[in-house]
Amino acid sequence: MGGVAREIQRERLRCAHRAIAEADGARTLHEIGEEFGFPEPTTFSRAFRREFGYPPSELRRTGPCVPVPTLATPVHGGVDFLGVLRHI
Repeated sequence: MGGVAREIQRERLRCAHRAIAEADGARTLHEIGEEFGFPEPTTFSRAFRREFGYPPSELRRTGPCVPVPTLATPVHGGVDFLGVLRHI
């Protein structure tokens, strides 16, 4: 389902999701994206939308009412990342 690099990117996006949801508005979305390895705002926005189905700006508007995904959140095929690691 994309290998280790894809799972690392997913975890970086989950961390960015939490940071945006918990942010007080002091940091821009670009700064948060950079913090988690996305130096280009468009790349961050596209990856975020592909992973969660909505852009980071929508999360910023709605705030913490959107659930924060975790490592145990199932990924494509119904398998979670921790489950994959257990089988390795």
